[in-house]
Amino acid sequence: MDFSRQPLQGSDIAAFVFAVLALLFVVLCRRDRERGMVWLATAYAVLAVQYAFNDATLPVDVRANPLAAALLGIGGASLNCGLMYYLASPLHPKRWQLAAAVLPPLLLPIAGLFGIGLFRPWSHVPYAIGLCMVIKATLDAAQREPRAGHAWLALGMLFIPAVMVASIALSPDSFHVRYYVMLPAIFFGMMLLTVSLLAEVKRLRTKTRGACGLSRH
Repeated sequence: MDFSRQPLQGSDIAAFVFAVLALLFVVLCRRDRERGMVWLATAYAVLAVQYAFNDATLPVDVRANPLAAALLGIGGASLNCGLMYYLASPLHPKRWQLAAAVLPPLLLPIAGLFGIGLFRPWSHVPYAIGLCMVIKATLDAAQREPRAGHAWLALGMLFIPAVMVASIALSPDSFHVRYYVMLPAIFFGMMLLTVSLLAEVKRLRTKTRGACGLSRH
């Protein structure tokens, strides 16, 4: 019996998990009208596509695969946009902050459109720039709402670049970054869903207590 043939690879399982997370964000958007959830669902759907078609997005030399870079840029911009709206709720994020979070990742698909080759791992830099703005917005939200779980979201977001830097530092080839970063991306998606659900439970309890208080009067 040949045990070397695997019906599923790690990238296939990651694609399935990302697709489930995307679906859950869509459900939250339709049920709770949570701001930013459509963009977050788009981001995880893009990640699902990237890992589902892993063979088509593999690099062939020191330059990043144009398709992979485009998907990374679109997914990163969607993720940052969704988080900026979610963290600013019920207000709108400031335009310059939203632009600083969304525009840098979009440089990746634009570079691919014009045939500009991006060297690995420098293709991750535009995404990291936008992520820094989102982390700042998360810390601001944590100060504004100390018990809303935003501090945990900031920690989860810091985990993603930490894994990227560690994998680049420990490996002579940045090829494996695409696989190491799957775990923190999945972890952050689950953490965001948990924080959002707990916030909704808290809002429902507040409404229930308010309604009980009014009924007593």
